[in-house]
Amino acid sequence: MRPLALIFALPLAVSLVAQTPAPAPPKRTFTDVKILPHTPVKNQAQTGTCWCFGTVALIESEIIRKGKGEIDLSEMHLVRAAYPRRAEAFIRLHGAMDWGQGAQNIDALNSMSQVGLVPQEAYTGRPNGEKNHNHSELNRALGGFLNGVKGGRQLSPAWPTAVDGILDAYLGKPVTSFTYGGRTWTPMAFMKDHLQIDPADYVAIASFTQYAPYTRFRLPVPDNWSHYADFHNIPFDEFASLLDSAIDKGFTYSVAQDVSEIGFQQRRGYALLLGPDAKAEDEDELHPVTPELKAKMFDDWRTTDDHMMHCVGTAKDDKGNTFYLIKNSWGTENSEYKGFIYESRNYMLAKTLYITIHKDALPQDLRAKLGIR
Repeated sequence: MRPLALIFALPLAVSLVAQTPAPAPPKRTFTDVKILPHTPVKNQAQTGTCWCFGTVALIESEIIRKGKGEIDLSEMHLVRAAYPRRAEAFIRLHGAMDWGQGAQNIDALNSMSQVGLVPQEAYTGRPNGEKNHNHSELNRALGGFLNGVKGGRQLSPAWPTAVDGILDAYLGKPVTSFTYGGRTWTPMAFMKDHLQIDPADYVAIASFTQYAPYTRFRLPVPDNWSHYADFHNIPFDEFASLLDSAIDKGFTYSVAQDVSEIGFQQRRGYALLLGPDAKAEDEDELHPVTPELKAKMFDDWRTTDDHMMHCVGTAKDDKGNTFYLIKNSWGTENSEYKGFIYESRNYMLAKTLYITIHKDALPQDLRAKLGIR
């Protein structure tokens, strides 16, 4: 039997231990090396449309680079154009594909090629006055309808009209003209003549040992529902070099990444490549990142197609390590750097599936090898 004093002391000791916070890791500090012009952080809110936010963020920076000034473009104008294409792919495959909100940069670029670009005020995608985007009900409604359609023995010609009706209700009817700068524009004329943006100028660059260098391939991930097969594969060292040389030349790029890693800590403001048994507070990275490690992580599903963001610059931490400044689309709350995150070079090399970038950012010899004019 324990002494009475010890019995009473134990709960107090446990309480004191419970109230003692775990020691926080040393706070990293960052010094920006080169940060390129970009627009403010946005919030995709309750939607799976990072693929469009990441692409539009890139285009907005491109507009600044071209000397056209800063403009807030509508993501939902492009999302509204992509949904019918995904619905058609779903029906053509008799439902033998994932239904959801995800996609790739190319799907936003394809939307641009079809419907141009408009300012945010011309098409908010919130026709009922909602404060934030929320596509949860839209996704269920459209997915449920399409699953009902595919259950029939023969299609009627009515289902595309019904898809448009659902999208009109939740996102609004497509905009065909609007006024900007005292002039009436069509979305296509606004993109081509005013903004001078050509979607065909942007290319997707990746580095996988699974595919031959300087060839094109189809990225085998669920959200590549359009079966896009023009991802350009380049050697690992050239990909690593491009991440830096593009920023040095004044070109930002979007990044398709896996952000499910425990080392991706937006609250703390930075992302590190940690081992599989690491804790969130750990600081020791896996290194070196090799082509073989990158390939293995993709093959065993440690690297998945999670998120699309926008790289706007480079930085160094207090130990001299290279980091990249990434603009996210999760708003500015609960984030050390108000929606931005510093990613280590190891994280970028291992966890980036591909980047989307203006073709002029590529070295001439690389363009020639890839057959990009």
